[in-house]
Amino acid sequence: MEELWILVPMTALAIPLTAVVGHVVVKPIVEAITKLSSAQSARTAQAPAPEQLLQLEERLSSLERTLSRIEEEQEFQRKLLGGRTEDVRSRQ
Repeated sequence: MEELWILVPMTALAIPLTAVVGHVVVKPIVEAITKLSSAQSARTAQAPAPEQLLQLEERLSSLERTLSRIEEEQEFQRKLLGGRTEDVRSRQ
């Protein structure tokens, strides 16, 4: 029975002590991992990979072709509507 009485205060001290030691040991490790991760993210953001550049160039080319088609369509519509308005004006 006397042995149990000694274990209670030791347990009461061991739990907070373990938490403090764990915090002191784990916190620097977590901070180092976080800094490493953010450094890798910054490095990746600064220099895009060649594959990404190729994809961006392909998307740009596609957008340019689409824009060209839209401009041609607008020109066609303008000529088409311009011809109709002239016909309507000449009939009046």
